[in-house]
Amino acid sequence: MENHNTDKININVYAAEASALHQLRAELFDMGLQLHFPTESSAFDNSDIAIIDVSKIDDHADITQNPNLPFLLSGVHNLGHDLPDDLIKDSVGFINGHPSPTDVCIAARLGLLLHHQRQRYSSRLHNFDNKINNNRTTGIAIGLLMVAFNLTEQHILDCLKSVCRTKQRRIPDVANEVIELYKQSKLRVHNNSTEKQLKIWLDSTIACKSKI
Repeated sequence: MENHNTDKININVYAAEASALHQLRAELFDMGLQLHFPTESSAFDNSDIAIIDVSKIDDHADITQNPNLPFLLSGVHNLGHDLPDDLIKDSVGFINGHPSPTDVCIAARLGLLLHHQRQRYSSRLHNFDNKINNNRTTGIAIGLLMVAFNLTEQHILDCLKSVCRTKQRRIPDVANEVIELYKQSKLRVHNNSTEKQLKIWLDSTIACKSKI
């Protein structure tokens, strides 16, 4: 088994042109890249990026279909037909013809840069979606409590914040619990209720973080 140098960019090569790339191994090592030539995709675990020949795409779907594993495509010039759009979109670059060490180095470094940018964008998008869902859930719970206790939105929100501090819970989590109580018909209408009564109800109904 080959050693993976953590100070280098480790590249797994699954390519029909592996022999040509193998000849560049020493030069690429001096440029900060270490090539590996595994026989199975499972060996990707300790590598940073892969080079996959288009003729071997079907053999390495576990890499090409995993958004966390960046890969460059090689052998495109030998292909007699167009590549699938999804494959082009998911790859982070191309290695064409008989590349020079500089070609490989630039493609690998730019590919990793693109991959990291995609990861950051995906994370921001995920966080944005979570915020939208949390705001929607909190809004629904506030509406249900307004109807049940006949209090204003601000009074409800103040009570939710208070119980969250006491129970060490997040507002969206407490809001989810309120909605579940409503679905279970455990949130009944309280006539002539006060903010104090809502706090008492929340305190007696919402579970503490340690009891979840």
